[in-house]
Amino acid sequence: MSRTTLPSLALFESAPLMTVKIPDLRPYQDKAIKITREHVTRGKKRILLTGPCGSGKTVVFSAIIRTSTVPVLFVCHRIELIDQCCSQLARQGITNIGVIRADDPRTNPNASVQVASIQTLARREKPKAGIVICDEAHRSSADSWQDHVFTPYRDAIILGFTASPCRNDGRPLDYEELVVFATYQELFTP
Repeated sequence: MSRTTLPSLALFESAPLMTVKIPDLRPYQDKAIKITREHVTRGKKRILLTGPCGSGKTVVFSAIIRTSTVPVLFVCHRIELIDQCCSQLARQGITNIGVIRADDPRTNPNASVQVASIQTLARREKPKAGIVICDEAHRSSADSWQDHVFTPYRDAIILGFTASPCRNDGRPLDYEELVVFATYQELFTP
């Protein structure tokens, strides 16, 4: 047998580069992203997106992160939300993630997506970001958020996500546009 006719036997199974099936967006989620992009195109930099619990806010911001061409910073106030964000991003194939939180083994200052608690972000050097995502954005009027997110990232696009776009203390939220991307009725429509 000549060398060119020898059968080949792969020593290892070849794996596809990406085995993650990216979830399809629901129509109202897709619409929210399109409306948000329209606001950004018109020069708006602070946009609050709201939808009821269960409307897939995490899926929406993950889809935005997946298509981003600039570094992204995700900020929240609880450890559970950091873990939820990292899990959802991984489900969508986004693995170049660094976590800014004390003693977290996922720290990676070179990652294009940084996930941070507001408490740790307040004590650390701020990473570069062209898009900042604020989870539970009704909290973003607090002084800590203003001092450590809105002021240092005044040139970035800031997207807030919340199910309740108001505060009990009456303090206004610091956003230019409001996108109500889902109603309870839309959640029940197949």
